[in-house]
Amino acid sequence: MDETNMQMALDYIDKIAEKLGTTASNVWPWFVRQQIIDAITSAIFLVVSLSCFLSVLRFMALHWRLDTGYSICHNDHEPVWVLLGAFLLIISVVSIISGLCEIPAVFNPEYAAVKDIMSMIK
Repeated sequence: MDETNMQMALDYIDKIAEKLGTTASNVWPWFVRQQIIDAITSAIFLVVSLSCFLSVLRFMALHWRLDTGYSICHNDHEPVWVLLGAFLLIISVVSIISGLCEIPAVFNPEYAAVKDIMSMIK
């Protein structure tokens, strides 16, 4: 980042701190902590969605019949399970992409905070 962008970010932090009645040195840790919380939230969502998808996939695999295809409920509810599996696959793919984008925030939350502030300014 160049000097002008960095100065804009610092000015933005100063304005926020002034509105809150504190100093920028007190506000900055809040931004850093928020980046860590966002990364952890994405990781939790990733684990939950993948476990749901794998559970439905395992359930479908256990009830596969070679002669008739799926026989999960004996009432021809197979499309429901296929749609559920597809829906959970889409959610899993989105959460994987989101989780991969948040990995840098875990290891360098200060940089992620500056990037977040820059996105707020623009």
